[in-house]
Amino acid sequence: MNRSATRTETLPPTLPPRQPVPRDRPSETRADLPLVVLRSFLSVVQLGSVSQAAQQLHCSVSTVSMHITALEDRVGARLLQRDRRGCPLTRAGIRAMPRIAQLIGETEELTNLVYSSVKE
Repeated sequence: MNRSATRTETLPPTLPPRQPVPRDRPSETRADLPLVVLRSFLSVVQLGSVSQAAQQLHCSVSTVSMHITALEDRVGARLLQRDRRGCPLTRAGIRAMPRIAQLIGETEELTNLVYSSVKE
């Protein structure tokens, strides 16, 4: 028996869909996402690769991957279609991307505003 044929037969044809986060649960039971999770997502989208994003963020590939998974679990949808050729956005990712970029930008503006008022 061919070894590659055996391996292919044991793999599932597609990944199961992620379960959405129940919206009826109290907000305190759902953890808020740290900004670093959103930055990891933005870096993967901009660079097209989890490994390149990890290099840019000075962390491990598994850390970036865990950040993406945490974000996807939080929003209840896959945002990236990960494969060997890269990480294109899914439909949900296309919708989420501008808002995530805006949140990061607003946070940086707030940080700069507070920092400049402290220095005065």
